[in-house]
Amino acid sequence: MASFQRIVLALALGGCGPPRADEATAIEPTAYDYRAADFTPDDPALEVSAAAFTEALPELLGLLRSIDPELVSVSTLDAMSLSDGVCPEMHEHNSQPAWWEDCETVDGHFYRGQMLYLYWYDVPIDDDRFRRFLWNTGQAIIDFADGTRFMMMGNASVQDYTRPDRVHAIDIELTGDNLNTRPAFEGTWLAGNFHTWLFMEIRTTPEGERTWWIDGNLTRLGGFLAAATFDDMTFHRSPRACALEPTGALSGRDTEGHWYVLTFDGQDDEGFATDACDGCAPLTIDGEAAGEVCADYAAWQTWEDWPW
Repeated sequence: MASFQRIVLALALGGCGPPRADEATAIEPTAYDYRAADFTPDDPALEVSAAAFTEALPELLGLLRSIDPELVSVSTLDAMSLSDGVCPEMHEHNSQPAWWEDCETVDGHFYRGQMLYLYWYDVPIDDDRFRRFLWNTGQAIIDFADGTRFMMMGNASVQDYTRPDRVHAIDIELTGDNLNTRPAFEGTWLAGNFHTWLFMEIRTTPEGERTWWIDGNLTRLGGFLAAATFDDMTFHRSPRACALEPTGALSGRDTEGHWYVLTFDGQDDEGFATDACDGCAPLTIDGEAAGEVCADYAAWQTWEDWPW
């Protein structure tokens, strides 16, 4: 895994333990099937499964592209807007708003757990450079009176800054479970109850060349694919690079336990596009070659100042 530059922010709430585990906070795990029935080269199901993966890939890519980490902070602020000023009791922890008591508001919203959050906190570096970041961390569930729910179990952070060499850098860490079923978040990735373990680094040079590195995994996908892994998957924008596909690899596991691996081959180790730069990549299923899968990766190229 490539190095990930980030401020290490720790939740240290002094003497408060994790929220109580009960039936309301429990998360139903994905049903896994660990059967060791791998495909063989002459298995007719291999072609069928390759077609199913090809059909599922655009949805997976669309989900990954839609995961705006800032939405976690927007969701938190929305959830906190329903506080009645007494519940939850707010504290200041290292100049950050925090709460860590269970309570119920006068309107019937039930807050449980603990949380710290910051929204676009600016830190000056020098006269023309900046660093801003947002950060949410906690183990919190809020059940609203209308039956909707907010959940934040993990960490979400974004650093947006300019390096001394004038490269614009965005570092993202998104780990754990985030959910918001309130109407305002319908259709967003927060409504899907996915588990994320994602790290991203985006770099844009003064000349406009860019890399977008993604590493980690998504689980509880709920479709043909139950989980997906991104291994040093990097999108490149430069005159010499392959713009039609990333480098690295993308893997998926279906609900029967079969593994699908795309190994991208459109760019060499020196950063130059190869003859295989065509938006297609060889696919293996349980280690067996299963042809090529083509997809549209333009969404990672067609943006300028902010990815979302």
